[in-house]
Amino acid sequence: MIDIVFCQNEKMLLSKGGQHKIKRNGEKTNQAFCSSAKLFVLDGALNVGDISGSPIGDERAQVYTEIMCIDMQTRLEKRNWSVSSHWNRYVADYTECIERARSGETARIWFTDSPHDWCGLLGFIHDAVGFNSEIHIIQCSGKTEVEKTLYECFEENGVCHTNMLKESILSVRTKNKASCMWRQLREENAPIRAVIDGRLVSSTWALYDAYIIAELLSSQTIEVGQLIVRVLAKYNLNVSDYLIGKRIKDLITEGSIVVTNTSKSFYRCGVKKV
Repeated sequence: MIDIVFCQNEKMLLSKGGQHKIKRNGEKTNQAFCSSAKLFVLDGALNVGDISGSPIGDERAQVYTEIMCIDMQTRLEKRNWSVSSHWNRYVADYTECIERARSGETARIWFTDSPHDWCGLLGFIHDAVGFNSEIHIIQCSGKTEVEKTLYECFEENGVCHTNMLKESILSVRTKNKASCMWRQLREENAPIRAVIDGRLVSSTWALYDAYIIAELLSSQTIEVGQLIVRVLAKYNLNVSDYLIGKRIKDLITEGSIVVTNTSKSFYRCGVKKV
């Protein structure tokens, strides 16, 4: 069994060894969060940037580097080593997962309703759809239109509850449908992918502008880090701080936001609306 998550935080939660109820074949059973010897983290950030090429290709490596470096204060050589180390681990994990799926091993994917996780899920299904291996999914939180679409095709329908996780086996039809969804997103190849009104769709960076500007209107000057926290907490966007931080940088470049005081850390810079 290959156990897969899409960010390090999820790995830490699932690796704590706590017990949780999982429903299989209509019966509830107590089971450790994750019983596999190794938990793979496929954190390729497929919700951001160019996805027309390989998920472990040069274009993806460049996007990954930009995400990792947005607020790094370390010396350049140390920073480059850190990013390279994370990227090499991701590539190794992804390659091993695909190879084991190709050999027929079952993959079990744990995911949330964030666009980051949905893109990781659809991307992996797309790359593994041609292999003769089962794919199990366990959604840890939330409800989205994408989930409803997938559940329509589940061999065994079920509902996720707050105290019970539903593990479902994807049928061939479901995997093909998920693969088609990802293929369409790749063809659109938008700057970002977001969950809007419960649906995973292609979008632009400007999606987050209104939230950022709204929070600046209520404050004369605010540190970038505090602004990011406010936006993420108030509007429940379920995205990483990188996306909001990146857009704040863009708005500064465009002249919609001005920097009132600088700092070595971008997150500690003071900003306000023009």
